[in-house]
Order: sequence, then C-alpha cells, then structure tokens
Amino acid sequence: MQARLAALEDFREQVVAPLNAGPLWAAGAAPDPALALAHFSRFANPSLEPDAILSEVQTLADAVLQRAAAIAAQEASTVAAAIAASEAASPRAQHCSRGRGRAGVEFAANEAAWSSSPRASGPGGWGADSRRRAEAAAAARLGALRGVMVDAAFRSNAIDPWDPENTYIDRLLARRLGTPRSLALLWLAIARRAGLPLTPHTARGDGVLLKLQLPTGAGAVFADPTDPAAALLLQPDDADDGDDIIMPNNDIIMTDEEVEEYLNNHNNTSTTNNHNHSFSTASPDSFPASPSPHELLPDSASVGGGGCGGYGGTAPADRRFPGLRWRGQPVKLLGPAEAAELEPVSLKRLLGYAFMDVKRTYVLTGIMEEALGVIRYMRALDPFSAGDLRDEGLVLAALGRPHEAYAPLATYLEVVAGASPDAEAVRRALHQVEAAIRRAPPPLG
Repeated sequence: MQARLAALEDFREQVVAPLNAGPLWAAGAAPDPALALAHFSRFANPSLEPDAILSEVQTLADAVLQRAAAIAAQEASTVAAAIAASEAASPRAQHCSRGRGRAGVEFAANEAAWSSSPRASGPGGWGADSRRRAEAAAAARLGALRGVMVDAAFRSNAIDPWDPENTYIDRLLARRLGTPRSLALLWLAIARRAGLPLTPHTARGDGVLLKLQLPTGAGAVFADPTDPAAALLLQPDDADDGDDIIMPNNDIIMTDEEVEEYLNNHNNTSTTNNHNHSFSTASPDSFPASPSPHELLPDSASVGGGGCGGYGGTAPADRRFPGLRWRGQPVKLLGPAEAAELEPVSLKRLLGYAFMDVKRTYVLTGIMEEALGVIRYMRALDPFSAGDLRDEGLVLAALGRPHEAYAPLATYLEVVAGASPDAEAVRRALHQVEAAIRRAPPPLG
C-alpha cells in the first residue's frame, strides 16, 4: 500500500504538475507520454523503474532515426541518378548541383521538378524549397516509424482488448499488445524523440489518429497506431484563398475543383448516412450502464465516452483511392465530412482515456480495490472531473466503505445539480450509502 501511495505521489509531481504548467504539444514540452505511462504502470508494478522504460522507448526512437536516414539515402541515390540522366538537358540543374554534395543534388532535383510545375511561378514558388525539404524529412521519419512498429509487431489486442496489461507500458513493450490509446501514447513518445511533430486526433473520443501537418501547406496526413501498415489518410488543404491544392501523387497538382471531382469519381462507398459510422469494427465500444453502485455509470464528458475501440485500419467512411501516394507512401483521401469529425485531443485527455480503459475492466470484473486505485490516478490527472468523483463514490460504496463514499457522491450531486441524466440513479445510491452509515459505526481512526 505504501509503495502504491508513493507511486501516486510521484505521478502527481513528475507528470501532473509539469502537464499543468506548460503548453501541451510544444517542442520538448513536459511531460513525456512514456514517462506518464511509466508512472501509471507503477500502480500495478511498484518496483518498475521509469528510466528503464524510457531507455526502451529511446531504443525504438533510435531505430526510427536509423531507418529514416536509410530512406533519405535511398531517395538521394535515386535523385542523383535522375540528375545524372538530365544534366545534359538541364543546365540549371547541373549548375545547382556542383559543389553541394548530396544536399546540392537533392536541392537541384527538387528545384528542377518544381520549376516544371504550375506552382513554380505562383505564390510560394521558389521560396517554398525549405518547406519541401522539411516535408521530405518528416515523410522519411513517419515512414520509418511505421516500419519500425510493423517490424516490432506492435498491434491492438483484438483478442482481449480490455486486458489492463494493454495499457501498462512495461507489459505493452514486452507483449507488443496495446489499446488504440496506449499505442497512440507510445507512438507519440517515440515520435517526440525522433523529432517528428505528431498530434493526436479523435472523433467523439473513439479511436486515435496521429496527425502530421505538412510543412508545404498541402494539408495533413494521419497515421493509425493500431495498424501501422495501413495506408495513411490524406486531408488536402482547404484552399479558401484560391490557391491550388498540392496532391502529392507523382507531382500532380490539383485544384479545389479537381479534388472534389476526384472524391466524387473515386469514392467506392456512398457518403450518405456516413456521419454515424462506427470507428471500431473489432472491439467493443462501450459497456451498458447500470444504476447500481456496484457498477460504474457512463463516463462523464470531462474525460469522454467511448471504449477501447480503434480505427483498426479502416478509414472513416472506408474511402479507398487506388494509386494515390504521398512521398512514396500509399494514402487514402479523407473526405471533408470525415475530416470535420476529427478534433485534436490533449495529452491530459488522452491519458484519461487510457486510464478509463483500465478502470472499466476492473469495475466490470469486480476488482474494486484496483478500480479505486486507478480512479485515484484519474482524479490526480483531472481533479475537476465530476465523473471521476462520482465513480470514486460508487466504488467505495461497492467496497462497503459508506463513510468514505458519502462525500464524493454528495458533492457530485451538488456539482451536476440534477442536470446529468444519471443524477437520479446516483441519488438512489447516496440514499443507500446514508442507510448503511446509520447501521454501521464510523471507522476507527
């Protein structure tokens, strides 16, 4: 018990305090997602050393950087061959490549290709070279990250999606099995070390996609941590300023109208009534609610609903566009309706989702002491969560500790003031707690 209390205090000091002190996704901002999961995992394994976890994550990040360097070298070799073949016909490219080595050859190739495109003479033409190089570097690192995770066989646990070990990072690293939320956190930790700026996005709290904003302004791509081998989702930039949209399909440039036509002509499934689709096809999305204090009621909006469901490699609305590639990687177009459903999710909320997966498992299997411990972590993460306050009271009541259960339940009812749909059920649970208090003497001490 003392070890668990010490672990919870370390979580507050090393994760929650830095999380509340700075920008969530600024470069180098604390805390590290891997550190957050490591401290949470000490709840189940108090002897776990966070530094050992961080070392394993760094090893994966080093593998990503090595693989990205290999991808860049291969691309440079291809570019050099292309330059050699076109030097006679392109004096400008020949001049630019002299004395610059690999960087000069790549610059000349990019410049030559760009000069033949319609955007070269428009806004952002020659001045966009640095952004194109940044995008090429990001593409190499994202492709490397996906390759490393495929080779390491990290995947969503479709057989037992509610196993708590899917979220405890020491077990996740050992078994290579996780939930969409825990896998997303692991990817973010690796990407952070590899210099890859990914941000998590979700739709109604269900599943997680990781977004890379393209430096060239061409839009964004999304990767699914549950299926690293799946095609990326490409969201073209909505060019309201009249600029064309860059569709990186073998250097093809598409206008707004052409993108819309492409969507209409290549959509294999109707978008009618697609707004209510489920983002999960392999795992349960939610559990039935119960008004009994022995089971949790639905989670409040402060942490979010949804279960362990992930995208499972299936793009929203299942749009498939054969032949589209971004920097050599297959992509599917993400339609405007599906893109509108995605919203960024903070690290705090994503951690809350991950902890919620574990809490639900313990509650539904009747392991209430463990559920209470997880709720304490959730309340440390978000002290103002009314849902976690309610759940703490319900679990304490289920453990036969009515004197401790009274305050959380009574406070919850004061906070929601009858506005929550579960208020009446919680009020009945509070009456049962009050009756139990009248029958039982107060606890000693």
